[in-house]
Amino acid sequence: MSGIVYCITKKDCEKFSDLLNANNIKSKFFHASMKDTDKASILQNWIDNKIKVVVATIAFGMGINKSDVRFVIHKDLPKSIEN
Repeated sequence: MSGIVYCITKKDCEKFSDLLNANNIKSKFFHASMKDTDKASILQNWIDNKIKVVVATIAFGMGINKSDVRFVIHKDLPKSIEN
């Protein structure tokens, strides 16, 4: 199944993606500090189902149109109700 896990910090994204990968769940982290080429590659691999989970800050998700997303998890509580 394909999904997104949101974390508050970039460091949390990286650590949680490592944990998923250590448990045989193909994932990549995604945050605003990454190079545009890396972000584009991760997005394309996720759309092509080469990656099952994207672990991201709120920088990810706007304009995503993927029909087989089965879960969106907020690992951490957002800082505000709007988030």
